[in-house]
Order: sequence, then structure tokens, then C-alpha cells
Amino acid sequence: MLVDDCFPEDLNLRERTDAESFLFQLSTLNRLSNLCSLNLEYTEISDEGLDTISQTATNLTKLNLNACQRVSDNGILSISQRISTLVDLSLYWNVKITDHGVDEICRANTQLKYLKLSGCKRLTDDSSISVARSCTAIEMLDMTRCPKISDRGIIQISSQLPTLHTLLLYASSGFGDQGVSSIFSSLTRLEILDLCGTGQLTDNGLKPCISTKHPRLRKLNLGWCPKLTDDSLVSIASGCENLEYVYLLGNPNMTMEGLTALSRGCSRICGLDVCGLRVADRSKAALLPLFPHLTSLAKLGQAPNYDDY
Repeated sequence: MLVDDCFPEDLNLRERTDAESFLFQLSTLNRLSNLCSLNLEYTEISDEGLDTISQTATNLTKLNLNACQRVSDNGILSISQRISTLVDLSLYWNVKITDHGVDEICRANTQLKYLKLSGCKRLTDDSSISVARSCTAIEMLDMTRCPKISDRGIIQISSQLPTLHTLLLYASSGFGDQGVSSIFSSLTRLEILDLCGTGQLTDNGLKPCISTKHPRLRKLNLGWCPKLTDDSLVSIASGCENLEYVYLLGNPNMTMEGLTALSRGCSRICGLDVCGLRVADRSKAALLPLFPHLTSLAKLGQAPNYDDY
């Protein structure tokens, strides 16, 4: 890629080994002033590199730092001090980042709508509180594999982020009924909800579905929540009538009786994962009488597809 006459608005440097040196050249020549979107996923960008970028790329609205393992809170602070225009921020698998970095970036960019913190294992409830307090217009939040998030953090998210349409909490196993109950009591605009691996969750966590309707919810992942029984499927059927995809993998206490109840309340289901349920025949042919729109029957180990958020 040539530096001469380069005034990019959208720059994709994914997996580029020379990403930092290239950006340094552009910054030195003041060629980043128009930059709105920057993808540095899987690069060796450092805190020093982010500091350099932040001095001239002050109009960024989208920044992808997924799997940038050299980035710590110091790099995030540099961004926070000079850039306040971010709408979309991805920090997947940034294991050095702590609650302090999340708090600073949220305070500086209160208009964030899409925030991905998946795999940031150091984050605690304090990060949930920072997001809920500062980014009240957020629409998509990914806190997958953040095991230190407890019911307290989930309750903060549920009570203060009414515009959320996508909430991903896959393998964030630190919360249970109180947190999930708050989700179903408050977040009525949700379209996608992933609770896979919430091992503490029982049927009580889903009871708010009976009284609080979720007409927009299309995709629900309750895989590997082994304490759930058919009662949870009855609750879902009561309040989530427009569900299209339901993932129930690994829940041995669910039976055909529960699936029958689900089918009566959720007639639009076209995608289903029932691997591991106590159901004698889990074939598509056996399930079609209950779910006539069924086109996709997940196989064991097949991950849900949430498309592009």
C-alpha cells in the first residue's frame, strides 16, 4: 500500500504485520484526519501505536482492536483522551484491558452503539456499570467469556440500557437467576439474547417472560443451562411469540412435553437445537409436526449464527 496521496476514510489493516509502521507514516504526513473506520484486528499494534494514531485520527467512528494482544489500558486511555466520536468499538480477546480502560473509553464516547468486549477476562461488574452509566444509547453489547460479571453487573445493564437489541453473554458464567430475571423484566427491545453456559440459571430466571412480553426477540440461546426444565419452555412460549431460532443444546431436563408447549406459543420457529434433550427422536421429521416452519436443525457442536450484528 502506498502512502503518497493516501487520505483514507476506511482503512482495513487486518493481520498486516506492518500495520503500526504504516500508520506511523500516515500520521507523520497528517494523512489520518479523514479516517472514520480502522480495522487493526489480529495485528501487533502497541499502546505507543495507538497513542500516535489518536493524535491525528480524531474523527474515528469505528475501531476494531480484536485480538490486539499488545494493547493495554494505556493504549485505550490514549484513544479516550483524544477521540470522542466512536460509535462502534471491538475489543475481543484483549486480555490486558481492565475496568479502568473500559470506564475511560465509555466516558469519552457516550454515543457508542456497538461494543464488543468478548474474551476480556479481567473485566468485572465495574465495567458493566461503566457501560450502563455512560453509554445509554448502546444497541449491541457482547460480554461473551467475561466470567467475573455477576448478577450485579447484569442488573445494571438491564435497568439502564433500554435500547439494547443484542446482548451476548455466552460462557459468562458468573451470574444466575437474578441477572437473567432482570433481563427478561426490562429489556423488551431485545432481538438476540445469548445465555449459553449460564450454569447457575434455573426456571425461576425465566418466569418474567410470563408477564413481560418480548415481541422482538428472534434468537435465543439457552444451551448448556442444565438446571432448566420444561417449565422454562412454558415461560418462553408465554412471552416470546416471535422467536425464530432457539438453541437448547445440553439441557437434559427438557423433554418433548416442553417442546410441545414451546411450539404452541412460538409458531414461527424455523431453527432449533435440541441435542442433549431427553427426547427419543430428535430428527427433523419428528419435530416438523410441532414446528412446521422448521428449516434448520442444528447438529451437535454447531454454533449459532448471529449474522453481522
